[in-house]
Amino acid sequence: MNIERKFFRVLGLTKVTVLLAFTLVGYNLDRIRSFLASTAAATARLTGRRPRAKRRRGTWTDLLGPQNAAIGSDASSPQTAGAGPDPPPPT
Repeated sequence: MNIERKFFRVLGLTKVTVLLAFTLVGYNLDRIRSFLASTAAATARLTGRRPRAKRRRGTWTDLLGPQNAAIGSDASSPQTAGAGPDPPPPT
């Protein structure tokens, strides 16, 4: 925020003071958030424990249904015949 004399004359002292107060509050919140993030990262490095990924449940058949899961199971099936580029010629 620019607090030169011309801004005081246009906005007035009260408005400039309020805007400056909001600017300082925003800056302090940013510094606090940054400090907490770096402290948490340092603590995680010291403990050496990383959070594990959640275990997946179910299979593709459960998610897609039996008809869609069979599409990629056999390359010679009529559903996938002609899908994709031709193989390279034998040398």
